[in-house]
Amino acid sequence: FIGVYNSNAGSGSFSDTSNVLNPGTYYIMLKPSNISNNAGVYTFSVQSVHTMYRLYNPHSGEHFYTGSKSEYDSVGAAGWNKEGKEWIAPAKSKTPVYRLYSGTDHHYTPDAAERDMLVRAGWSYEGIGWYSDDAKGAGLHRLFNPHVDPSAATNNSGSHHYTTNAAERDNLVRLGWKYENIGWYGCK
Repeated sequence: FIGVYNSNAGSGSFSDTSNVLNPGTYYIMLKPSNISNNAGVYTFSVQSVHTMYRLYNPHSGEHFYTGSKSEYDSVGAAGWNKEGKEWIAPAKSKTPVYRLYSGTDHHYTPDAAERDMLVRAGWSYEGIGWYSDDAKGAGLHRLFNPHVDPSAATNNSGSHHYTTNAAERDNLVRLGWKYENIGWYGCK
């Protein structure tokens, strides 16, 4: 779970994968290890989240992102390289990230106008893929590969890449990819 706490001593966030709590508000008693006197009473909220997975198709150059473990396993069994967990997404927020498919390439965007423009251009709208963290925890860098010709009959996928890793972002920029800023946010 991922939680956010508030107290008279400050606020912050934490995560713990050893326990499962339902979303809601909880009251706990904490005694920081560096303070020898009174413990504090803190309130914290728990957010329901999804692990987001990343796969790579070595034949087309496309990366594929999904919050479904069964889809991750199925696409991996079809020959895609399973690259593991990429980020944590909230189970729900005010900001959906839409998933579209061109027939050879997937695209992900929280921008409804961009989604609608791609649908008018012939892309298939596959629905909401996941949600962006409205608290703007961990940015997903969006990059565009200018060497891909989306109108080509073959080898036209992999035009966008999304990553939380600044070193991966910087390496792709050095290789000529165009940095398009933060696409959406995962949970911290």
